[in-house]
Amino acid sequence: GPIAYGLFTFFWFAWLDIDKLMRYNAWGSRKKQPHPKKELIIFWATKVYYIIAFVVLPVVLLPVNMGQWAIGFLTMHVVSSILITNILQVEHLNEKVKIAEVGEDNIVTTSWAVNQLEGTSNFKTNVFFQWISGPVNYQIEHHLFPTVAGCHLPAISKIVEEKARRYGLQYQCFPTFT
Repeated sequence: GPIAYGLFTFFWFAWLDIDKLMRYNAWGSRKKQPHPKKELIIFWATKVYYIIAFVVLPVVLLPVNMGQWAIGFLTMHVVSSILITNILQVEHLNEKVKIAEVGEDNIVTTSWAVNQLEGTSNFKTNVFFQWISGPVNYQIEHHLFPTVAGCHLPAISKIVEEKARRYGLQYQCFPTFT
């Protein structure tokens, strides 16, 4: 548990997103249509960039030995992993979120959008935390509009909250992160 949480960002880089790419191609909506080459080039180029920026350059340019570099590299991942896993747990695993109801026929009884709205939560933060976390505190809007840039989520949140209240749906937003 805790060790896996501490290395989440490293596992994401080293395996999780590669696994998602492979599974998406094999079983997802791209089964009959391959990823555009531009997307694949960007995907693999960012992997190479990461290795150069966080492994090769520090080892070559900094006056540190491999042990010191490894401590710094692991510290970077532990800190960022703990931050992101705690944020995601607050937003997804709390007493206020609703778990999708499944009928007798094993089919979810509510719509996809309602599940996204009521199955997660937001929390209000200060500008610094919002900047450093890449507005993940707008998790409801991120689930509803996953391809929209984070800078637009605060404005969208006002519309989503108003529509949720109008239709009697839960819009959970905690006043703080804690």
